Amino acid sequence: MSWPLFAVEVAGRSMHPTYAPGDWLLCRRTRRAAVGAVIVIERAGVGLVVKRVSQVGPDGALWLLGDSADPAASTDSRTWGWVSGDDLRGRVLLRYRRGAPRRG
Repeated sequence: MSWPLFAVEVAGRSMHPTYAPGDWLLCRRTRRAAVGAVIVIERAGVGLVVKRVSQVGPDGALWLLGDSADPAASTDSRTWGWVSGDDLRGRVLLRYRRGAPRRG
């Protein structure tokens, strides 16, 4: 049995302003997602990815978007299309550590 909680570090700017690179997020393992939830999926060849659920299809597929106002800042369902619900690893509960502020 896996521990129900896990942590991920935000690596890119696709979820800005909600989360920034270097932020650490506490997540709960789940197989269900609701519209508006920030979730973690696993993408082949990429690893864990944090996105917001925009739509849930009748078959459980997910339409995921980054929070950035710049669509070019996020690789998401606008590039991938629908994501299988089988790729869902968990739901973000909270940010427990902010990334280091940028200097200069």
